[in-house]
Amino acid sequence: MSIASRAMVLWLLAGLMIWVVPGCDRGPSASQAVPEAAQAEPQRPARPAVTLSTDGTAGATIVIPAAPSDDETLAAEELKTFLDRMMGSNFSIVKDSAPIEGTIISVGKTAMAADITAAIPDAMIGPEQIRLLTRDGNLYIAGNDAGALKGTVFATYELLNRLGCRWYF
Repeated sequence: MSIASRAMVLWLLAGLMIWVVPGCDRGPSASQAVPEAAQAEPQRPARPAVTLSTDGTAGATIVIPAAPSDDETLAAEELKTFLDRMMGSNFSIVKDSAPIEGTIISVGKTAMAADITAAIPDAMIGPEQIRLLTRDGNLYIAGNDAGALKGTVFATYELLNRLGCRWYF
């Protein structure tokens, strides 16, 4: 490995450590005064709660379309795998043609998400943009999957990231 390559690897590792090491937010130090108005947290509207798991028991069912695309299938399988690991539960994946009771996690263009996905068709959003939405105690995950795009898969990874799942390579 050349000296330039070693320097690049060290620079990349140092850059990653800045983002991974807690306390490296580069915010104002204790000696700097922060105006009181800037310290106040902005008020956000309350989001409806969706219970995914309670005491190691899955509290939701992952739902995919009756004829899922490869990306919708991958997204649902990845979601199940990592939710099972994170919550110690056994989530199930069912097609939306089956009867479903309780909380749902809709992945892709399911029949129950028709009004949500129709409201913002793939042509109206940018490439690989995503939609994460809670409505009536259910969670909807979708994205722009037009052509070779993988919006639903990216939406699933974004949700897992927001729930605290991390991948280290």
